[in-house]
Amino acid sequence: MELDLSYLCNINQPCVELDNMEGNFKDFFEEYKTKRLERPDVLIKRCFEAINSNNKEVDINLIYEALFNAATEVGDVELGMNTCGYLLNKFPDSIRVGVLAGRFLELSGEYEKALFKYNDILKKDISNITIMKRKVCCYRQMRNSKAATELLHKILFTYSSDISCWYELYELYTNVGDYKSAAHCCEEIIMLDENLASNHNRLADVYYTLGSSGSGSSSSSSSSSSRNINNNNDSTTQQSSISTDISSDEQGVWATSSSAITRGTGDFT
Repeated sequence: MELDLSYLCNINQPCVELDNMEGNFKDFFEEYKTKRLERPDVLIKRCFEAINSNNKEVDINLIYEALFNAATEVGDVELGMNTCGYLLNKFPDSIRVGVLAGRFLELSGEYEKALFKYNDILKKDISNITIMKRKVCCYRQMRNSKAATELLHKILFTYSSDISCWYELYELYTNVGDYKSAAHCCEEIIMLDENLASNHNRLADVYYTLGSSGSGSSSSSSSSSSRNINNNNDSTTQQSSISTDISSDEQGVWATSSSAITRGTGDFT
């Protein structure tokens, strides 16, 4: 398989996070997954080298899956199509590969088709929360906030402790100016993770925006709580972006173009 890396402008930048960037592919691949890095340029380069050298250290199917995930991050539709097509030919009935097929449709901007694919998978695996979250992403890309919100409520009815869903719902409500509902999401987030200062700051900001007399004391309390956390825990860094408050695995689930390598140990069948 040939590769044109001209579109990856930072391919020659050093990857100081990887000790084994130039080492054997197996060590590189394991370190990349363990450190949960986001250097798709380096990953693509090494995966192609492994394929062209007929490297047997890592399952070829995992390499193609990693290539697909990297392709979604850099927006390479052709690479995504080739890698997804390879896996679909080998595992046409695999749910795991079916998810990749849905994400390829997202990458191509065919969100209606992606939703159809995800619905088909849910008929086989009705409790697949990853697929439900991908559907939310499709709805958001289609600017259908109502459908995204309704689906998130449906997910949270069953998985009420899924903090990433509360983050997503908070963002949807703030985007449409429903700060009362956004405040409720923030309160749920704090109950699930009360030690993160940015969660308290976020709630205080929502109450401040509401500006109602009934929210004043709550806003003050939340701001005070946030300051106390910062004062008592110097290692806590306040984050300005929601994505930094979610684990890298969850970021991969919600991202429009996900760079997360599948870290599960299950097979493709």
